[in-house]
Order: sequence, then C-alpha cells, then structure tokens
Amino acid sequence: MNDFIRLIIISSICFISSIYLNAQSNFLDGFYINKQGDTINTKLYYYSGSNSYRIFETLSEDGNITTYLPKDVIGYGYKNDASFSSNVIDTLFLQNVIKGAISLYEKQNIYYISTKDTVYQIKNSSKLEERSGKTYITNQDIWKGQLYYLAKNDLDLRELIDRLYFRKEDLKKFVIQLNIKNQHNYTDLDIQNNLNKFNWGLRIGQQFNRLTKNSGGYYPDINDIYISQSQTISLFATYNVPEFSKSLSFNTELLLSQIKYSGSRIDSNSSPVNQYETNFNYIQISTPIYLTYRLNQNSLFLNVLAGVNTQFNINDEYITKRTTIIGQYEQESVEQPFAPYNFQPGFLLGLSVGLQLKEIEIGIDTRYIRFSKLNKELNLFVNQQHINSGFYIKF
Repeated sequence: MNDFIRLIIISSICFISSIYLNAQSNFLDGFYINKQGDTINTKLYYYSGSNSYRIFETLSEDGNITTYLPKDVIGYGYKNDASFSSNVIDTLFLQNVIKGAISLYEKQNIYYISTKDTVYQIKNSSKLEERSGKTYITNQDIWKGQLYYLAKNDLDLRELIDRLYFRKEDLKKFVIQLNIKNQHNYTDLDIQNNLNKFNWGLRIGQQFNRLTKNSGGYYPDINDIYISQSQTISLFATYNVPEFSKSLSFNTELLLSQIKYSGSRIDSNSSPVNQYETNFNYIQISTPIYLTYRLNQNSLFLNVLAGVNTQFNINDEYITKRTTIIGQYEQESVEQPFAPYNFQPGFLLGLSVGLQLKEIEIGIDTRYIRFSKLNKELNLFVNQQHINSGFYIKF
C-alpha cells in the first residue's frame, strides 16, 4: 500500500506539471485582425469543445491570457497558416477546411468559399412536392449554381460540378481544383490536422479480482476460489477515426498490476480444505473500441467500450503459502501453486464518463475483464474475472 501511495503522489506531480506545460504549449505564434484592420502578432490559442468556434485566447509576454469573441475581431490565425485560420460570420468563427487564396470553411452543415474579395455561403436546401397524392422532399441544387459562377467558363470544373453531391469531401475537391486552375497554393487542413488524431493518457485504477479453478481430473468435486484487491496503473494511446472523431476511437492500453491472491480450496461439502496466499505480477494489453455519446455541447460525454485483452504473467516463480486444514489442526507449507497461464486472451466491457477541458480530457470508468482457459491434458479450467474502476487523463 505504501508503494501505491508513492505511485499516486508521483503520478499527481506529473499530472499537475503536464497540465501546466500543456497549457503553455497550446499557444502558438499567430495573429489576429482587430476591428480597425490592424494585424496584431501574438501567441494565440484556438481550442475545441463547448467553446469551439466561439472564442480564442492570446498569451502576452508577462503570461496574461486574454479572451476574444467573434465580435471583437475580423479574423485570426496561426502564423504559419498550417493549422488554423478563421474569418468571422454570423458571430461565429469558422473552421477552416481548405486554406489558400480560395478557402473552404464550415460551420455545422453550412459551408463558405472565400475568395480575395467575397465570401460565398454554400448551403443545401430542399422543398416539399406533391405527386400523385404523395409528398416528397426534393433537394434544390442552388448551391451548384454558386459553384458554376466561381468556375466561370472552365469546362473541366463544370464537369466536376455535375458529378458533385452536397458533402464536405466533394466541396473540398472543387475548391482544391479551383486553386489549382488559378495556380494558387493550398493546404488541406483535414490532412494536416490528422497529425493530431492520436492522444495519449494515464490511468490509475482499483481492481477487484476473482479467480476460480476447477481441479477436474483427480479431484472433480474440488474447486479453488481466490479473491483479492489490487491497484493498477496504465498508459494508453488513442486513435480517433478522422471521419467519426467525436464518436469513435480505438485505444491501445498497457496495464501493470501486482495481485496478491488469497483463497481456499473448497470441497463438495463447501468446506475449506486448503487456504492459499500467492503473489504474481502481470501485464495486460487492452485494445478497446470506444463509442461516444456527447452531451452539453460536446464537453460532457458517455463512452461504451468493448474490446479484447491479452494477459502476460511476468513472474519467474510462483511461491504460495499453503495452510492445510485437517480437522481442528492447521499445517503450513510452501509449494509451487497453480500458475496462471503465461499467456491468456480475454475480453472487456465497460462504461465511462468524460469531460473535455480545453485540450485535456478527464474521466472515470468501470470495466469488466474476463480471462478463461482450459488445459485439456489436465482437465483444468481457470477463470479470472476483474472489475476495474479508475480515473484517467488524456492529452
């Protein structure tokens, strides 16, 4: 327990330090354009979550942070123009999709194409029509007319427009080709931002363990039952699927734990025959899939997770203290116990609640983990079940 307390203290120090360093590192060299048209170079930070498209922050040389709303500026961006830049429309900042002399922005399901002089709103519309007594919804391709206007008399672009549907990927194709036709450089920020589709994190948990072993073979009516509690610490990496980054992600987690099992061998009369204590260390590699339901403007969310686990035991020897109960007498001895298999596949199911705080995600989760394996030669079935509840932080 003392080792675990030290582990918590060290993890807390690392956690607090990483928050401070992460907050400082979020600010990059950038600029904003005030209402007077002046360009101000500064350290700038734009973040996602509940405030995305609504505010950005600047960091002064003396460490002061200032928050700006869309009404305060004309636009802003990072200095290298490779990560983010934005105009202001309808009191909201716009997410930049294609950055160039001709740019594509989006806000929810409305898109904007900006040229040097004008910003065009590209929006799908529909109307109700009655045919033979039935009502149908038909899409109006007014947005294609706007693209034809931008394409002018270029036949290649007009043929491309004829094949397009109202969706982000198709509008990106058009804006990219429009930049190429006009010999302009451009940056596809979806590709650029994919560099940030990986997150990493730390998780500390409390685990409740239960192991049962059916002796089978010579003693089919005798079962071993072991229970314990243990502390776990794990590091994980998350891959956010680009097209579903707010709802689907894959985790790879490396979990370390030491378990001290205590239990009894129970005969058919439910009487203890032997009592055991044993220690072993293990490593688990988990690959859960997270399905996310987001609440409260994307900042609060629920996760359902399911995946596979692989367990590796890293003890060289398993020494068990055994107490044999014979009538009213107890006899102690040391023996090689059953050894949980060195390699075991398993599965996990779980739920978690998370909160997005700027670029940091914190949360709690509970998991049910199960490993089972049958040794056909010894007719020995070992079943391990774990319930692991923990706190995690993701950067």
